[in-house]
Amino acid sequence: YFEIRDASRNYGVMSFDGKTIIPAKYSTVAHNYNGYFRSGYNAVVDESGNLYYYDEAGNITASAEYQMSYSDYKGFNNNAPIVHVKNMGKYMIITATNGTLPENYEDVVTCEEMQKVIVVKKNGLWGVIDMAGNTVVPFEYTYTPDVSDDGTVILCQANYNEYVLYQL
Repeated sequence: YFEIRDASRNYGVMSFDGKTIIPAKYSTVAHNYNGYFRSGYNAVVDESGNLYYYDEAGNITASAEYQMSYSDYKGFNNNAPIVHVKNMGKYMIITATNGTLPENYEDVVTCEEMQKVIVVKKNGLWGVIDMAGNTVVPFEYTYTPDVSDDGTVILCQANYNEYVLYQL
């Protein structure tokens, strides 16, 4: 995939075989040094600050209309399938499959490009949720869980010398 631009300097993405995947109508297209669609999704922001996720077939899979700059969507620069926004002291979670999740959190750890889970804090304890907002690691940890680069292995510190390993 590579980035394309129109005459108005709007951005999009095209495949190497010439198919436009994301039309050149966005002010910003997420990417990192590994390129586009690493998680199967790619985020874009239009000039009004609305966030959209595309899949590799060129379909919009989710959106969030909050009128912010791309830098407000933390995780956007990682081209992550999950981003978060701090709003009134809490964090909103926006995923490539479900858009804005209904629950807000006290704190988050920014998701990386291949991770389809995100570490969040609720009621003073850390846990992990998936892109649908389902709890995959219970909220029972004082310390922040570590997530593998691909998001399939999570290590949690239960107490000083005890660890719990989750494999998704």
